[in-house]
Amino acid sequence: MKKILVIVSFIIGIGQAYSQTAQFDLVRYTAPAGWQKIEKPSVITYIYVDPKDKSWCKISLYRSIASTGTLAADFDLAWKELVAGPLQISEPPLGSTTDEADGWQIQSAAGKYVFEGANSIALLTAFSGYGRTIDILATTSGQRYLTNIEAFIGSLEIDKPNTAPSPPELAATPKVSGQFRYSITNFDDGWTSTVQENWVAVEKGRLKVLIHYPVAEEKKYYSNTDEELRLFWNLLVAPRYSSLKNFRVSFPSSYEPGKIAAGTVTDRTTGKSLYVVLFKKGNSNWMEFIAPDQQSFIQAFGINIDNLDAFFTAWDPLVRMGGYNKFAIAAADLSGTWSSSFSGVTQYVNVNTGNSAGMDTHSSSQTFEFQGGQRYNWSISAANGFVGNIKFQSAKSAGQFSVLNNWTIRCSEIEGKPKTYNAYFSCIRGARILWLEDQSYAQGYTGFGKVE
Repeated sequence: MKKILVIVSFIIGIGQAYSQTAQFDLVRYTAPAGWQKIEKPSVITYIYVDPKDKSWCKISLYRSIASTGTLAADFDLAWKELVAGPLQISEPPLGSTTDEADGWQIQSAAGKYVFEGANSIALLTAFSGYGRTIDILATTSGQRYLTNIEAFIGSLEIDKPNTAPSPPELAATPKVSGQFRYSITNFDDGWTSTVQENWVAVEKGRLKVLIHYPVAEEKKYYSNTDEELRLFWNLLVAPRYSSLKNFRVSFPSSYEPGKIAAGTVTDRTTGKSLYVVLFKKGNSNWMEFIAPDQQSFIQAFGINIDNLDAFFTAWDPLVRMGGYNKFAIAAADLSGTWSSSFSGVTQYVNVNTGNSAGMDTHSSSQTFEFQGGQRYNWSISAANGFVGNIKFQSAKSAGQFSVLNNWTIRCSEIEGKPKTYNAYFSCIRGARILWLEDQSYAQGYTGFGKVE
């Protein structure tokens, strides 16, 4: 196995001795000598506090989970879930660097935050490859320990997951909606997604996750989270089960808390006893996790609802299951008009008088019209600026498109040059959303809805 060495340009300082070799999940590494070790199913952490000056460092290695499909998306999600939210860092990542080794793509970046009244540093490194992603988060009181972090990351040896990659071309699958060619995705890590009437079913062995489609009740505001959890349990889960036992709800008070309910039930169809978990965080879909028993769920996802404290934030193993609502594209699926729009408003107020200091608006609309003969028309329009002085811009292009593979589209000309997009569908009730990401920038996917 080739050793992965990551050099982070802004790491400096004097390190302590490293000597103890260990393994966690896919990762072999050299543990920092004399540091306190805390191990949980989903993360292993090493902590050092200097007894003299109380300076400190904490390094956390997270268990590998399914990749979203790109390094940029994996890193962005990890930054949001592990750094920006829990540490309340609103600024974008600093000093971002990327690298590649032995089939793993690597991205590192840092952020500054305040802990117990003192300036502190957070460094996130994400490894993405072979359908998996691995995150390492290091936080420290200062630059003294940055070489320790570099030594830890530089010691890593990462095994390739024991799974074969999916073939580049998928076999056609049964059409649930009658419109789209692909309704099943076999992921590299063994999970299989299938489009169904009310949800996307994601299965692996004896585990199943139902990614529920949005329902009207989600548009309402719920001031009582306990009532909200019980309402959606009764709406989405309860009708298919009976004999509910050991029902629990939890919603830790961390930033953008995860909402989770769980219990042991009897399947009305098969009569089997199952452990079911209902989960939602932020803008995610409601997801229903179905396991033979509670221990099977804990072993698979590393989360025990019985042991969650008020500051629990390690929701990644559950959140990322939403990424399995992902299906391949075919040229015929694109026929028609797809549009995406964005708008935002910033209201300014004079801090001395409290009077309005103006309003800044931002809006944009982008449209793809895919036609016969693999022709397309593309347009974008944008308006931004202070009310009363708004500037408008627009652009149009036309040409031919080609589907290079099940996940990639190439357009012959967009604003004067060819563009290639990473592409996939996600499902909602009775329709699909087309997600496109410009490979030139890889700044995240934009969702397009079909215009009927």
